[in-house]
Amino acid sequence: MDDVLRQLKNNISNLSDDELVQMVTTDAGEYREEAVEFARQELEARGVGLAEASAGEEEPGAEEGENEATALPGAVCFVCNGPMRRAALVGEKELIVAFRDDGEQRFVDVLVCGRCGEARLVVDLESDVED
Repeated sequence: MDDVLRQLKNNISNLSDDELVQMVTTDAGEYREEAVEFARQELEARGVGLAEASAGEEEPGAEEGENEATALPGAVCFVCNGPMRRAALVGEKELIVAFRDDGEQRFVDVLVCGRCGEARLVVDLESDVED
């Protein structure tokens, strides 16, 4: 390991558990891939799992049990394994996807992690779009 990576690993090992969790979840895109991997390794070495570290944190403004009540069963975040919540992108109207092959239209939902805020788009194949 070269000196730069060794120094990076040393700096990361001096971070608090909370800082490391934030680094590998909500702020992961702001760091080099090596830094995020070192942070994951450090959490593992300390015996801190992401689920454990986030379990005691309450989402700002969330009422007791709100995340669990709105969680989408079986949908978990790819980043931190937190529960995903169904949401909608709304501007003037709801977001709709139109398939080019047959003109079928469907609503686009958003799944948002109640723990780290990661979001992904999902097409609602069950609800019909009314013209």
